[in-house]
Amino acid sequence: MTATASREIELAKCLVEELGGQSAASRKIGLRQPSVWRWTVSGIPPLRETDLRFRFPRLECWKRFPPLTQAKA
Repeated sequence: MTATASREIELAKCLVEELGGQSAASRKIGLRQPSVWRWTVSGIPPLRETDLRFRFPRLECWKRFPPLTQAKA
């Protein structure tokens, strides 16, 4: 497992916990619960993370997991 994958999984767990569990998170985000569960196993996809940062900017987990920056060529 890479460091990025581990970060994505830990971020998912933190996000789900802060939103009140998998069922509550799925309702607030607008997804089915199995999709949210999948994040806790394989991590939040980068595009979804960006979307959630925009939709829920005041979550405490963003302080613990700042956005990743991409190197420019």
